[in-house]
Amino acid sequence: FGMSKDLCVSGLRVGCLYTKSQHVISALRNVSYFCGVPNPTQHALAALLDDTAWMKNFMETNFKKLRESRDAASAALAVAGIQHTRATAGLFLYADFTRVLKKHSRADEPTFEHERALFEALFKEARVLVTPGRDCHHPTPGWFRVCFAAVGVKSLEEAGRRLKRFIDAI
Repeated sequence: FGMSKDLCVSGLRVGCLYTKSQHVISALRNVSYFCGVPNPTQHALAALLDDTAWMKNFMETNFKKLRESRDAASAALAVAGIQHTRATAGLFLYADFTRVLKKHSRADEPTFEHERALFEALFKEARVLVTPGRDCHHPTPGWFRVCFAAVGVKSLEEAGRRLKRFIDAI
């Protein structure tokens, strides 16, 4: 169970694992010596987990907001004419900017350098921040990771309009 993402505390790299495997327990004991979680953090997060009513409400509310943001991101990309994966879990989806990359780079076979240039143009000109696929180890230039959890629905809708204007202007 990774608490960073599930509890929206990404700065705290905390998780827990339940196992009866002595090999796993032994390995984790060795690792935890070098990267243990501070006691105050452990106690604070344990208190959250013990409050089952709060956890149930938080998780339901968070999942609802994530679904709304996912749907808004999907609609925003559709407005811009960008195909993308359908996210069923998580905080992001992958968007296929290959057509935009070819248009922007004016290259039949765009490279990762072209992808980086498109990333910079999207940020500087359209004011839309996405993560280049190469940074996520995607094998093909033109795919970008879109995090929909970091901003609200209205911002995602605006991002769709900005992307469309940017693409139309190329």
